[in-house]
This record gives sequence, C-alpha cells and structure tokens, in this order.
Amino acid sequence: MSDACISFFSCDHFKEHYSVHIESALIVWDRIRRYYLRGIVRAFGKTSFDVIALALSLHDIGKLTKAYSEGKRFYRHEIFSAYATYSILRDLVGENDLVYATATAVMLHHEPIIMKAYVGEYGEKYLTISNLKRVIEKLTENSGSSNLLRPNCDVKTTMEHVTNLLIRSGYADHSIKEAVMRFIDNWIKGVNGEELFKTLKEIIAWSSVMGDPDTLLIRRAKVALLLHPLVVSDSLAANIIRGKGCGGYEVDEGTFITRRALDGAEFITDELIQVIENLLK
Repeated sequence: MSDACISFFSCDHFKEHYSVHIESALIVWDRIRRYYLRGIVRAFGKTSFDVIALALSLHDIGKLTKAYSEGKRFYRHEIFSAYATYSILRDLVGENDLVYATATAVMLHHEPIIMKAYVGEYGEKYLTISNLKRVIEKLTENSGSSNLLRPNCDVKTTMEHVTNLLIRSGYADHSIKEAVMRFIDNWIKGVNGEELFKTLKEIIAWSSVMGDPDTLLIRRAKVALLLHPLVVSDSLAANIIRGKGCGGYEVDEGTFITRRALDGAEFITDELIQVIENLLK
C-alpha cells in the first residue's frame, strides 16, 4: 500500500494528490458558493457545516481503494464515495433528506460514466439493483488485504489533512473530522459487502420509488440543487490542475462543463485559475 493518496494518475509524468484535488475544488466552491448557498439553506435548513464542501471532500474517496488503483473492470469510485458520504453524514445528523440527497449527488457526479459502466455494458436499459449487487459481490468476495475495497494508501493522514482544511476554511467544525475518522477506522478494518449494498439500495430507492410522485419530484430537485455546484467545482478543479500537469486544458474530463464555466456561465476569473495552478508549485 502506498502512503500517497492519488486522485489522478493517467499522465505518465504527473500524479495529482487527493488533497490537492479537494483543495482546488474547494477554491472553486468558495468563489461560486454565494450564488447557490441561499437555495441550499432554503431546501435543507441551516447546518453546522457546508454540505457542498463536505461532499467535495468525499466525492472521490472511492478512488482510494485497491479496486481503483488496480483498474478493476467496471468499478466506479462513485459507489464507494456515496456509501462513505451517507455513512459519515448519517453519523453526524441522523437519517434525513440531506443525507440521502448528498449521497445521491455524490453517486451521480459522473452520471454518464456510471450509467455506461452499470447499464450499457450489461445490456440493460436501467441501473438494476441486481447488477449493482453483482458488482459489489465481486469487489468484496475476498477478505483481509485482498479485499478490493480496502484502502490503497494512507487514507488516515490524507483525510486528516482534508478535514483540517475544512475546519480552517470555516466549512466545518471538529465534529466533521471525528465522524470522518470514525468511518476511516471502520473502513481500514474492512468493508462489509452486504452493508454497502443495503446502503446503496436505500439511496437509490429514496430518490426513485419511496414516496408519491410529488415527494419524489421534490427529492430529485434537492439532489439537483447539490449536484450542479458539486460537478462545477469538481470539473473545473480537475480540468485546471490536470490540464496544467498534463500540458493543456483539453486533457481531462468535464471539458464541456469547464468550457461553459470559463466562457461566463459561472463567475470564474483568470485570477482564480492562477490561484488553483499555484497549488502545483
């Protein structure tokens, strides 16, 4: 297991550390949050933490698994990230719409890719629970160090750094760090495949079948309210950092979103891009 936690390693000469990706995404969120925060508070009420900042901190945690570093076929990091987000938030605030909506937004932050992996590749028209169960069983069929959902790096040190950043930035208090560390301790001991599957099934059911049509419509609107700033912050940060590291802004995913944002759809300036690029120095 490597000590360094890496969120991007496709370029031969460049590896992006997880904490750098999260910090750059938080920089983007800091610049656009005033345009979205009022709607988020109206939908979910006031919380002791910034929900988008927390979601950004956890949205790629599924990349810090053996399955991701080993290139396991059809493993999508979003499924573990959603599980982690749900588990940590439920620990903090109990079970409510905020928990489900945030976990769903994390699960869908690369929606076209996850749908291709778990729908198109299996010849289905929809994301079926049976397919999801089959994937999880394959990932967790081995025990001990060979379990593919074990951490692939020093997640404890990395997430301490990330949660300290949240606290310093005023996005969270120490209760967030404590909840994240409790999850990390349990994760290191091993992931229970049945618990993972049950959690993901509940997340999917919450937004798709549990409730009348009006309730489901409201829930999906809440997910969208979180998903948009999450995707914008993630995509811009990834495009700028990885574009810089790999020699051009066209290199990474999310190019349509970043082009739109950089062309004026979001309030992004050249100064912001420079601030993010400076993280690589």
